[in-house]
Amino acid sequence: MISKIASRQKTIFNNWSSPLMWVLCVISALLAGFIAAHVFNVYVYTISIVLIIVVLLYIFAKADIKILSIERILAYMAVISGFLGSAVLTFEVGTFALFPLRILLIALWFAFCIGYLAHCPRELSNVNRIKGFMIFLIVWLMFAIVSVTWAHSTFDAIRNITFLTTGISLIFFHAYYFDNENDLRRLFNIWIGALIALLLIGLWENITGHHLPISGYSKERLLLLHPAVASQVRYRPTGTFNNPNDYATFISICIPFAISLTRYNKRISLKILGVLCVLLGIYLILKAQSRGNLLAVFLELSVMFLFLLKNYRKIGFILFILLFVVVLYLAFPMIASTTITEVQESTSSLMFELPVQGGQGTTRWNLARNSISFFVSTYGLGVGAGNAEYWMEYRPKYYTHGITNPHSWWLELLVNYGVLVFFGYLFFYYNILLYLWKAYKRLEGIMKMICEALLLSLVGFTIASWSSSSVMALAPHWLMISFSLASISRIKKIA
Repeated sequence: MISKIASRQKTIFNNWSSPLMWVLCVISALLAGFIAAHVFNVYVYTISIVLIIVVLLYIFAKADIKILSIERILAYMAVISGFLGSAVLTFEVGTFALFPLRILLIALWFAFCIGYLAHCPRELSNVNRIKGFMIFLIVWLMFAIVSVTWAHSTFDAIRNITFLTTGISLIFFHAYYFDNENDLRRLFNIWIGALIALLLIGLWENITGHHLPISGYSKERLLLLHPAVASQVRYRPTGTFNNPNDYATFISICIPFAISLTRYNKRISLKILGVLCVLLGIYLILKAQSRGNLLAVFLELSVMFLFLLKNYRKIGFILFILLFVVVLYLAFPMIASTTITEVQESTSSLMFELPVQGGQGTTRWNLARNSISFFVSTYGLGVGAGNAEYWMEYRPKYYTHGITNPHSWWLELLVNYGVLVFFGYLFFYYNILLYLWKAYKRLEGIMKMICEALLLSLVGFTIASWSSSSVMALAPHWLMISFSLASISRIKKIA
């Protein structure tokens, strides 16, 4: 009898698909979230979380699950949660917000270290293949930490370093866990799935005027605006982001994935899905009124047309565009007329113009001039991690209408981290493009499709990054870089 009970218990725990296993894990996760949200005594909080972790490790040990498998599951969950950002399951711990991506990355580092201490084999060859890139990122992080010594706002510096650490963690775990074509194919599918989900959310926002609580245009926040302003922005989509520019940036770097899905799949249904994603993405960028991201998509399509399409396909591409415009105009003349007008208005000016005192030019131009002024005044060292906004608020030379962020990833790098990190990042970025371009020309199949999508995304991002107020905290940017470096690691492995 005792042996039968023991055998039954062993069967339950050895079967990972057992409902009991999932129930225990879900209860543990909910309990951890409740403790984090409601327990404010640091000692009680720490002891409680440690006990939960011990229980989970005991369950995993009983289930005979390899810790590396657990880590890979967490890694995939981290990628998915990166597209959700802080839109769901977010709670405050002191002055910092905890949301799924950060929690999962903390759990990943914990599991990684536990595995290392338990003498589980750790093969770092995947990361070693991108050693040069990782060295730059570590140097960047070290410089950011040192820059706290001259940063005026220590809080802003620590906050910025947290974002940087999150990005570097994503890159490390991508390279470490996603080391074969099946992993990269899954990542590609996750990007497509995230694009579809967020496009549907954006369409819902545009049609209904409702938004997720994270949105800057949520019902509660719209009540704080002047009625005339609220009516203008109510139908601008923001997805799982705070503002329409971040949402449009996400769409612009995802559109190349939809293009590659269309070009490299034989199934008609997937080709149609890719085309619909591209068209709906462009439509929502127009509705978000993000000029820079509209230009980014135009650049992506131009690069694809000039460098990636064969001559006979170029003719087909032109014919498709012409046919689509004609059909749209004949079938939906009002929609076509409105869309053309919006495109003209969006491209009439690439600068976000606000009136400024003394006729000193546009707000964006003054943000750029202030940034260069700060950079020069710090002798090229930068103002310190995350301190650009502090300087823009308290030490501006040119009027910026109350806007304090540089609104350019490139200026953000330059003014925060100085000339060394700025040019280091340019070299870092250039080499990613170069590796992917060389690989694209000689590879076939799934890897060629992935290289094309990433190439176009990286090219488009050079302009799209001028739209978001800050890219450092934008998870899709780090996911794009992470996917690129994981792909490079794989390419080097099969070379």
